Formats: sequence, C-alpha cells, structure tokens
Amino acid sequence: MTSIRDAELRLAAGLARWKTSRTYKTSRVASASIELRDAIAVAVLVRREIEPDAEYLDLKGECGRAAVTIAIRLLDPDALRMGYFLDGVGGRRAKEVLAWKARHPSDHAWCVVDDHIVDATATQFGDYPAIYVRPIAQAAQYVEIHRGVAAAEQMRTWDYHGWPRKLARLRALDVSP
Repeated sequence: MTSIRDAELRLAAGLARWKTSRTYKTSRVASASIELRDAIAVAVLVRREIEPDAEYLDLKGECGRAAVTIAIRLLDPDALRMGYFLDGVGGRRAKEVLAWKARHPSDHAWCVVDDHIVDATATQFGDYPAIYVRPIAQAAQYVEIHRGVAAAEQMRTWDYHGWPRKLARLRALDVSP
C-alpha cells in the first residue's frame, strides 16, 4: 500500500517535471485544466495530512497551514490568498466589509488556481465540501486582501509554529519583481 507521503512525493515530482516542460510553457489551455486538477489533488493530500493533528474536526484554524502548504507544493506562491470568508455577506462594498471585519476578526487563507478558489478548510464555515472548488466569480464570500508572499507575511502573526520555514520556502519560489 502506498503511503500518503509517497503519493505526495510522486505528485510533487510530476508537477515539477510538468512545470519545467516545453508543453507547460507553450500551452496555456492545456496547463489551465491540468493545473486545477493538480491543485485539487494536492489539496486532498494536504487535508489528509493535517486532519490527524487538527484541534477541530472541521479544521477550524488550519486554513493558513493548508493554503501555504498547497501553494508550496504547487510551486506557485502567487496561488496563496489571504483575506476574509464572509458567508452571506460577500459582494458588499469594501467599507461595509471592513466594518464587518472589525466586529468579527476572523481571517482566512485559501488558494486560487486558474481563476478558481481551492479551499481545503471551508468545512469550518458550515456545510461545505472537504475541498471547496468554485470559480472566483461565483464565490463572493471570499474577500481577498493579500496574495502570494505578502499574504504569508500577513499570516506570520497567526498562531502556527511552522511559519518561518514555510515563509522561507515561499520566498524562494517567488520570482515576481
């Protein structure tokens, strides 16, 4: 039987090979559908990895750990997003969102791949699937404030012991100017 870690290593090696291939660099259409499938597969593995250590069954408080790990394993720091999950409040103007935030200080982290939200911890907000995937245009409850390494920098204040190592790995992957 193959362990989750072995499957994860094979997936990471396959993603690394794919991202350096000529096909990936020249075919935007092909890479789009494959990247979303890869992100979902990685999210499933990451969720399985963090579930045994999670304090809550719904993975409350594990979003930063999950999202950063997904972004690192996809070799795409820009996939990482940080902001607010405002179920039932999405789509409001920024002023109203910030007022809501002042009353309900709960940040959230997720990934965006091919214009789709990929959230491995949306279960903490109620009746959502284990891996929540939705086009950004249909997910107004996600309010993005930071992305990429900047998101990870903001999440450093969150209560998670692995940030220094994860942040260093994201910075190493970040090639933006």
